[in-house]
Amino acid sequence: MRHGARTLAGLGLVGLGAGTGALTGTPALAAPGDIVISQVYGGAGSAAAAYRQDFVELYNRSRVPVSLDGWSVQYASALGISWRLTALSGTLDPGRHYLVAEAAGVGGAALPTPDATGVISLNAVAGKVALVAGTTRLSCLGSCHDAAGVVDFVGYGDRAGDWEGGGPTPDLDRVTAAVRDDAGAGDTDDNATDFTTSPPDPRDSADGVPQPPRSEADLVVAVVDTPDPVAAGDKLLYTITVRNDGPQAARQVRLSDAVPVQTALLGFSAPDGWAFSAPPVGSGGTVTATRDAVAAGESATFTLTVAVGEAALGTITDRAQVTALTSDGDTVDNTAVAATPIAVSTPSCTITGTGGLDLLTGTSGADVICALGGDDIISGEGGDDVIYGGPGSDFIDAGPGADTVYGEDGGDFIDAVDDVAGNDTVDGGPGFDLCGTDSGDVMSACP
Repeated sequence: MRHGARTLAGLGLVGLGAGTGALTGTPALAAPGDIVISQVYGGAGSAAAAYRQDFVELYNRSRVPVSLDGWSVQYASALGISWRLTALSGTLDPGRHYLVAEAAGVGGAALPTPDATGVISLNAVAGKVALVAGTTRLSCLGSCHDAAGVVDFVGYGDRAGDWEGGGPTPDLDRVTAAVRDDAGAGDTDDNATDFTTSPPDPRDSADGVPQPPRSEADLVVAVVDTPDPVAAGDKLLYTITVRNDGPQAARQVRLSDAVPVQTALLGFSAPDGWAFSAPPVGSGGTVTATRDAVAAGESATFTLTVAVGEAALGTITDRAQVTALTSDGDTVDNTAVAATPIAVSTPSCTITGTGGLDLLTGTSGADVICALGGDDIISGEGGDDVIYGGPGSDFIDAGPGADTVYGEDGGDFIDAVDDVAGNDTVDGGPGFDLCGTDSGDVMSACP
């Protein structure tokens, strides 16, 4: 972004030798700020004036209240280096204006109730106004728009010696103000582009219904899982895309994604220009990727690879989130979720039902019991069994041993209590299921 100022050398002022400003605060950002100067009027002082007092109007473009305590509005003539200030106070709510009344004349309408009052006489045609995060007078030579502490800056009128962007606003007069576009929300850091001249319309903090804050950026994140479904023990790849739909660049962007439950990290990759961190391979935790800025229309693609646990059941859920320092009016698409079902492998059944109402009883060995449908009663007896309830409302007694039970469709009652902690795995499946397990057993899809 190009800022501009007429150089002091070109104006014959090199030998004035003023010191450097000692303001503390945040330097003017290359990206638009949250609090901006939204209107400037200096035409008071005559019977032909539109308003009885000069004024400067501010606007809160952000989505949060901002304290103005310790801030000031400062003014210098078009080519001057001597600044005068009016101290500010209070909190400016999002989407609201803040009216600073200055020197009064004899003609024109009265202003709305101001939020702050000073005695500065602004030039009716050209001058410079700065919003400063501090109450020390600016003492910069020539270029003050990027001085320390300057939050926003407006050079108005063709004779203005300093401005933001490509040039100052057009000349003003007794009945004309410099008015920021988009109800005060438009900000590209270019005075010539952001302001138009029109009849003044002063607004204070109590004026009307708040304008909706402008969204500077619109970040979107999406996640695609491969394969879907996935088998227990296999690899699962997530392709994560972050995109900025604008209209402005997003600053301080951060992508985060927690390694899903029932998986372990195998790898994470990020494109050039992104800094990232990840937990050790084979563990859980959160992967992150950050970048100073993502331009409007820009996108980036990341990959997260995990190993699905051998005993994984139900669904693997991944959740990716993107955040930024820049305001985003649509945060719904800042989070994306991919739900990947665990594929149940086709069993080699040793005991098989009929599809009707069956009474199935296992042996003392390792059985694979498959009830094909109906409301079944299944007893695993001894051994390390795998039991598939199938569709229907089934009563399943896993029996002693390290058993794996899939209730599958229907409202099932599953009893895997064998007084041995941590040896059984139960997946109730779709439907309302009642499951009994020992401490340490793996249980899912059960209340």
